[in-house]
Amino acid sequence: MHESVAILGAGPAGLGAAVELADRGVQTLLLERDLHVGGRAAEYTCKATSECARCNVCLVSDLAEQARSHPMIESHFGVQVRDLRGERGDFQLRAQRKGVAVDPALCTGCGLCTVQCPAGGESPLYLAGLPGDRTYRLERSRCEKDCRACEEACPVGAIDLAPADETLSFEFGHLIVATGFQPFPATTMAEYGYGTVPAVVTAEDLEDGLRTAGDPIDYLGDARRIAFVQCVGSRDETENGYCSSVCCAYTMRLSRLLQEKVSDLQLTVYYMDLQSFGRSWGQFRDRSADLGVKMLRGKPAAVRAGPGDTATVLREDPSDGGRRSAEHDLVVLSVGIAPAKDAGQMGQILQLTRDRDGFFTVGPGEAGATETNIPGISVAGTCAGPRDIEQSIAHGRQAALGVRSSLEKGRSS
Repeated sequence: MHESVAILGAGPAGLGAAVELADRGVQTLLLERDLHVGGRAAEYTCKATSECARCNVCLVSDLAEQARSHPMIESHFGVQVRDLRGERGDFQLRAQRKGVAVDPALCTGCGLCTVQCPAGGESPLYLAGLPGDRTYRLERSRCEKDCRACEEACPVGAIDLAPADETLSFEFGHLIVATGFQPFPATTMAEYGYGTVPAVVTAEDLEDGLRTAGDPIDYLGDARRIAFVQCVGSRDETENGYCSSVCCAYTMRLSRLLQEKVSDLQLTVYYMDLQSFGRSWGQFRDRSADLGVKMLRGKPAAVRAGPGDTATVLREDPSDGGRRSAEHDLVVLSVGIAPAKDAGQMGQILQLTRDRDGFFTVGPGEAGATETNIPGISVAGTCAGPRDIEQSIAHGRQAALGVRSSLEKGRSS
């Protein structure tokens, strides 16, 4: 009977579960398919202006730091699950890890490798991950032949320029699946021009661009007429009929960030309905109106290439049925939450059932909100349905408490 717990996924839900378990004295394995913690949140920007926007990106950074230094958490990155056998209390998981030049579990982000790299400003080494938990990656194809300067300079032995693939085996008593989501692939809705009209980006693109640039003005350049198109891939029977529940919130936060940082911005939001979020919803709505954000009801029919480098939004005005068009320098598609690309494969390996939308199913009622059809396996976060960061962390903690309760019952029986 194993009392350790394995968690698949180191995003908000996985980190929340790992820290909760570890703080309660449970040995925890944190297995992440990517090379960094944080999941999608690692690509998001802080949306604070003169005050906190409660986007909760910072919460993920805090959890990542706790997980990194916690003695009860053992982390493995680049892990691809291949097989799971056994039962509650005695699971055996087999996984594969493709060799990587910089081991994120060892790298401290000290930067000595870049100092010694002869490429200087063109170094193939770059930082990735959450603020406060960023580690180096290496594009080996850009290295000079036979150069080993970074490997020799690393004080902790995190760099191996001839890494080998590994087969890993883990044994544990319980499993929490927190494998996250993928943003709705906007290219499937060709009418909105993503991938063909340069002025069209997704909200994920905008988040990553703002995070990388640091200053919204640096990212936007000369673009000042900005539009958000809501419900792309959500509340659409031809795609996903459900509401992703997070898009209105992140649009309001991003629009407020842009409006407060860029004084001459003209910002428009095209929407069907607005999903309220938390007690701060009214404040965000009122502040956005004060800043001049134009809210236009009605989902656009299409986005086309406009004059120069602009994009033209075509829509029907619901007030009179008339056709309208407007040019924008940048159109941001507020894409929703879809099941992860490997959700089907993961479901087969773990024998987990999925709902009609492709998310992992859980039991009825609050008590079963994280329990799956397989005893000993729980799910947490967006792999079980749309949630924001705060909700995902809470769901991860709920899953951890359920597992902890099961462990205690096992000891007393």
